[in-house]
Amino acid sequence: MRLFSRRIKKVTLTRPEFSLRGGAVRLAGTTTSNCTIADRSVPRQDASQTRSVSQQQRRLPPSIDFDIDADIDNRILRSLYRRSLKLALDWAVHRHIWRGQAVYIRSLFDANKDVRDPRQQKLLLRETEKLLETWKHPDPYRAPTAPGGSKYERNLPPRDLPYADAPGAH
Repeated sequence: MRLFSRRIKKVTLTRPEFSLRGGAVRLAGTTTSNCTIADRSVPRQDASQTRSVSQQQRRLPPSIDFDIDADIDNRILRSLYRRSLKLALDWAVHRHIWRGQAVYIRSLFDANKDVRDPRQQKLLLRETEKLLETWKHPDPYRAPTAPGGSKYERNLPPRDLPYADAPGAH
Protein backbone atom coordinates (compact mmCIF):
# COMPACT_ATOMS: atom_id res chain seq x y z
CA MET A 1 0.00 0.00 0.00
CA ARG A 2 1.37 3.42 -0.97
CA LEU A 3 0.94 6.22 1.51
CA PHE A 4 1.91 9.05 -0.82
CA SER A 5 0.63 9.11 -4.36
CA ARG A 6 2.35 12.37 -5.36
CA ARG A 7 6.09 12.42 -5.92
CA ILE A 8 7.99 15.40 -4.54
CA LYS A 9 10.89 16.46 -6.71
CA LYS A 10 14.36 17.33 -5.47
CA VAL A 11 14.58 20.65 -3.63
CA THR A 12 17.68 22.82 -3.46
CA LEU A 13 17.70 25.35 -0.65
CA THR A 14 20.25 28.13 -0.40
CA ARG A 15 20.65 31.04 1.95
CA PRO A 16 19.73 34.48 0.65
CA GLU A 17 22.50 36.99 0.03
CA PHE A 18 22.58 40.13 2.14
CA SER A 19 24.26 43.44 1.46
CA LEU A 20 25.28 45.64 4.38
CA ARG A 21 26.37 48.70 2.40
CA GLY A 22 25.54 52.14 3.73
CA GLY A 23 24.34 50.92 7.11
CA ALA A 24 21.20 49.25 5.75
CA VAL A 25 20.65 45.55 5.23
CA ARG A 26 18.90 44.61 2.02
CA LEU A 27 18.08 41.26 0.51
CA ALA A 28 19.91 40.67 -2.75
CA GLY A 29 18.13 37.43 -3.73
CA THR A 30 19.04 33.79 -3.90
CA THR A 31 21.30 32.05 -6.34
CA THR A 32 19.37 28.87 -7.00
CA SER A 33 18.36 27.30 -10.25
CA ASN A 34 14.80 26.17 -10.87
CA CYS A 35 13.60 24.10 -7.96
CA THR A 36 10.24 22.47 -7.55
CA ILE A 37 8.29 21.77 -4.39
CA ALA A 38 5.11 19.82 -5.00
CA ASP A 39 4.80 21.07 -8.60
CA ARG A 40 5.34 24.77 -7.79
CA SER A 41 8.34 26.20 -9.55
CA VAL A 42 10.51 29.01 -8.23
CA PRO A 43 11.92 31.26 -10.99
CA ARG A 44 15.65 31.38 -11.53
CA GLN A 45 17.48 34.54 -10.44
CA ASP A 46 19.47 36.56 -12.92
CA ALA A 47 23.07 35.31 -12.89
CA SER A 48 24.48 38.80 -13.54
CA GLN A 49 23.54 39.88 -9.98
CA THR A 50 25.79 37.35 -8.32
CA ARG A 51 28.75 37.40 -10.72
CA SER A 52 29.86 41.01 -10.10
CA VAL A 53 31.80 40.38 -6.90
CA SER A 54 35.25 41.91 -6.37
CA GLN A 55 38.33 39.83 -5.57
CA GLN A 56 38.40 41.05 -1.96
CA GLN A 57 34.81 39.99 -1.34
CA ARG A 58 35.28 36.52 -2.84
CA ARG A 59 37.28 35.49 0.21
CA LEU A 60 34.18 36.00 2.35
CA PRO A 61 31.34 33.46 2.57
CA PRO A 62 29.04 33.72 -0.47
CA SER A 63 26.02 34.73 1.62
CA ILE A 64 27.66 37.88 3.06
CA ASP A 65 28.65 40.89 0.95
CA PHE A 66 29.87 44.02 2.75
CA ASP A 67 32.53 46.69 2.86
CA ILE A 68 34.98 46.67 5.75
CA ASP A 69 34.16 50.29 6.70
CA ALA A 70 30.44 49.58 6.51
CA ASP A 71 30.91 46.72 8.98
CA ILE A 72 32.57 49.03 11.51
CA ASP A 73 29.88 51.66 11.02
CA ASN A 74 27.19 49.02 11.47
CA ARG A 75 28.72 47.90 14.76
CA ILE A 76 28.86 51.50 16.01
CA LEU A 77 25.31 52.10 14.80
CA ARG A 78 24.00 48.95 16.50
CA SER A 79 25.78 49.96 19.69
CA LEU A 80 24.22 53.44 19.63
CA TYR A 81 20.77 51.98 18.94
CA ARG A 82 21.04 49.49 21.80
CA ARG A 83 22.39 52.13 24.18
CA SER A 84 19.56 54.51 23.31
CA LEU A 85 16.98 51.77 23.92
CA LYS A 86 18.57 50.90 27.27
CA LEU A 87 18.69 54.57 28.22
CA ALA A 88 15.00 54.96 27.39
CA LEU A 89 14.30 51.89 29.54
CA ASP A 90 16.18 53.52 32.43
CA TRP A 91 13.90 56.57 32.29
CA ALA A 92 10.62 54.74 31.60
CA VAL A 93 8.56 53.70 34.59
CA HIS A 94 6.56 50.99 32.82
CA ARG A 95 7.30 48.73 29.89
CA HIS A 96 4.30 49.94 27.84
CA ILE A 97 5.60 53.52 28.11
CA TRP A 98 9.04 52.37 27.01
CA ARG A 99 7.57 50.59 23.98
CA GLY A 100 6.27 53.87 22.55
CA GLN A 101 9.65 55.48 23.11
CA ALA A 102 11.38 52.51 21.45
CA VAL A 103 9.20 52.89 18.35
CA TYR A 104 10.05 56.61 18.24
CA ILE A 105 13.79 55.88 18.58
CA ARG A 106 13.54 53.33 15.77
CA SER A 107 11.84 55.90 13.55
CA LEU A 108 14.69 58.36 14.21
CA PHE A 109 17.29 55.77 13.21
CA ASP A 110 15.27 54.72 10.14
CA ALA A 111 14.95 58.34 9.00
CA ASN A 112 18.74 58.57 8.59
CA LYS A 113 19.49 55.09 7.25
CA ASP A 114 19.94 56.31 3.66
CA VAL A 115 22.64 58.88 4.48
CA ARG A 116 25.68 57.96 2.36
CA ASP A 117 28.01 60.93 2.97
CA PRO A 118 30.71 59.87 5.49
CA ARG A 119 30.93 63.38 6.96
CA GLN A 120 27.20 63.52 7.51
CA GLN A 121 27.28 60.02 9.04
CA LYS A 122 30.02 61.02 11.50
CA LEU A 123 28.10 64.17 12.38
CA LEU A 124 24.96 62.12 13.09
CA LEU A 125 26.97 59.67 15.20
CA ARG A 126 28.49 62.53 17.24
CA GLU A 127 25.07 64.14 17.76
CA THR A 128 23.64 60.83 18.93
CA GLU A 129 26.55 60.31 21.33
CA LYS A 130 26.01 63.82 22.69
CA LEU A 131 22.28 63.16 23.20
CA LEU A 132 23.02 59.90 25.00
CA GLU A 133 25.47 61.69 27.30
CA THR A 134 22.97 64.49 27.96
CA TRP A 135 20.15 62.09 28.89
CA LYS A 136 22.34 59.71 30.91
CA HIS A 137 20.39 58.40 33.90
CA PRO A 138 21.92 59.02 37.36
CA ASP A 139 20.81 55.60 38.61
CA PRO A 140 20.54 53.27 35.59
CA TYR A 141 18.74 49.95 35.82
CA ARG A 142 21.00 46.97 36.35
CA ALA A 143 19.89 43.38 36.64
CA PRO A 144 20.10 42.36 40.32
CA THR A 145 22.61 39.56 39.69
CA ALA A 146 24.75 41.59 37.24
CA PRO A 147 27.91 43.39 38.40
CA GLY A 148 26.76 46.53 40.19
CA GLY A 149 23.34 45.02 40.91
CA SER A 150 21.85 44.70 44.39
CA LYS A 151 22.27 40.90 44.49
CA TYR A 152 25.68 40.69 42.87
CA GLU A 153 27.93 38.20 44.69
CA ARG A 154 25.33 37.60 47.37
CA ASN A 155 25.43 34.10 48.88
CA LEU A 156 28.69 33.14 47.27
CA PRO A 157 29.63 29.48 47.49
CA PRO A 158 32.27 28.83 50.14
CA ARG A 159 35.87 28.92 49.02
CA ASP A 160 37.79 25.68 48.82
CA LEU A 161 40.18 25.91 51.75
CA PRO A 162 42.50 23.14 52.77
CA TYR A 163 41.13 21.40 55.81
CA ALA A 164 43.25 21.47 58.93
CA ASP A 165 44.77 18.14 59.72
CA ALA A 166 43.87 16.52 62.99
CA PRO A 167 46.40 17.12 65.77
CA GLY A 168 49.10 14.49 65.86
CA ALA A 169 48.49 13.42 62.24
CA HIS A 170 51.94 14.58 61.21
